[in-house]
Amino acid sequence: RFVPLPAAEQVLGRPAWCLTATSDGSMWVGTGQGAFQYRAGRQVRHLGDAQGLSNEDVRAIVEAPDGSLWIGTSHGLNHVQGDRITSTVDLPEVGHVDVVISLLAEADGTLWAGTLTRGLLRLGSGSPTRFTTAHGLPTDTILSILEDDAGHLWLGTSRGVVRAAKESLEKVAHRKAVRIVGETYQRGDGLRTVECSGTV
Repeated sequence: RFVPLPAAEQVLGRPAWCLTATSDGSMWVGTGQGAFQYRAGRQVRHLGDAQGLSNEDVRAIVEAPDGSLWIGTSHGLNHVQGDRITSTVDLPEVGHVDVVISLLAEADGTLWAGTLTRGLLRLGSGSPTRFTTAHGLPTDTILSILEDDAGHLWLGTSRGVVRAAKESLEKVAHRKAVRIVGETYQRGDGLRTVECSGTV
């Protein structure tokens, strides 16, 4: 039996875009009215405009290895460290962040962010990097991100599923290459649709 969570009336009629379980036993819900933290079925925190988010339309949430949170919204990226929220709408060298709709945090601290119209972002060692169709992606709409144990990122996009070698992405990020080495799977490879808007 499904039981409505407390404060459900606050988000009634608004979409719940994402769910993320964190190491402290919490469940975070990203909605059109901010991010809600629940623990043991009770709401313990709400993050929105008043708390410092760049936008209340929360599209993606991921926990970093240090326990902090990255929150992607319809207008920028936010880093939540305890009570401190750092909002980023523009990044050095890559410009406007855009709508962030997918996130992946790696064990080494590297953050990957998929955007609606401005490609795949990488934040980590070195300068922020944006990967786009100019680097070999089939589209600049990155809807989901997953990593495997063989050194690849899998990207669900609006034009198929991309398997990209992380080594290749790192080479482009550090300006040792200009094109991503990978494969794109589309209808001819057996996909029933080229838009992969869910989890890969």
